[in-house]
Amino acid sequence: MLITWLFACEDPAESAPGDTDTPDDDSAPPAADTAPLDSVDPDTSGTLDTGDTAAPDTAVDDSGVGVEMPWAAEGFFDDPGPMEWAFDIDYESEELWWLLRMATSPDGVTWTPQEEPIAQGLNSLDVLVVGEGIIITALAQSTATRPLTPGTIYGIATTDLVHWGGHEWPVGAVAHPNLVDPSIHFRGDGRLGMAYYSTEFSDDDPAETPGQHEIRRAIWEGDAFIEGDTVAYAEEYLADPVVCVLDGEEWLFVTRGGTSVRVARESGVDGFAEADLWDGQSVPFCRGETDHIDLVAQGLGVTEVPSRANVDASGIEELGVLFPEQIFPEGNCTSPVIAKFREQWLYFCAVDYRTYLGSTEHYDARAQGDKLSRK
Repeated sequence: MLITWLFACEDPAESAPGDTDTPDDDSAPPAADTAPLDSVDPDTSGTLDTGDTAAPDTAVDDSGVGVEMPWAAEGFFDDPGPMEWAFDIDYESEELWWLLRMATSPDGVTWTPQEEPIAQGLNSLDVLVVGEGIIITALAQSTATRPLTPGTIYGIATTDLVHWGGHEWPVGAVAHPNLVDPSIHFRGDGRLGMAYYSTEFSDDDPAETPGQHEIRRAIWEGDAFIEGDTVAYAEEYLADPVVCVLDGEEWLFVTRGGTSVRVARESGVDGFAEADLWDGQSVPFCRGETDHIDLVAQGLGVTEVPSRANVDASGIEELGVLFPEQIFPEGNCTSPVIAKFREQWLYFCAVDYRTYLGSTEHYDARAQGDKLSRK
């Protein structure tokens, strides 16, 4: 099957699995410490589009000339494409480490986990919704740390949440060959941008390696991401960069030292005004709203649940957890991202499957068709 990104609108009820009607009035009320998402304004800028309004198929470059988005080209994401390995999940393989999981919600409060994982071997997630399609970018990983592929970012895409295709995104002319924790976003000028941690070492994990960590930026130029000449931001122990736009200004969120979320803004005197923002949280993900940035992050560890906050120039308003406990049977998930797609909320994260197998309660590693059996 060929996934094409220029297509007519469909009835969400016919094409999006996991869609559920709004709970009846007599349904159980949400937990008091759960942050509702259904009141969030439609996304108009920043890391992702909610899908409430179809995004344009072109972006505007600095000269005002329309530039075709890569996913607007027929065949950019093939099913399964060059990432067939990601969709062929082998539960008996010693190399299987990460499982990409998805849950759906009609209101952002009551979540329904999808029974089967979408893919394997992907972590450091980011999501971008464009019109009737959704793209997840990630690192390809087979162990608990970050083995890196020089100059390549991986992406999978779908238009119906059933059929997924893959694509490898090249990054050209990089200062350092290895790219960690990539995220894609629409810049203030409308072009497709990417942020990542850059390193010259193939086994460098920013969560464990001392020294200056360089957050770099790249722009999509039609057939590859091209890296800029300057370092966007550098500090010790940086990881997980994501960018959102608020009032035309780009905000860069990172994990620092694995223990707090830090934000850097373009309007700083030295290029960025930065400050620790959210202590005890990591792996941030952001969505640009009309008057604030919707921020999701996770406590320190794969078993911690994600939390949500609103951020603007005045500071941060913490809103509580997305759900009171992990919703997947493995009991852990990391790199949380959310999206509004066809009138429902989506939650994606990466399960640490090998750690789960070593826990007291785990899945039988013998595959039964495409399923696992519970011991």
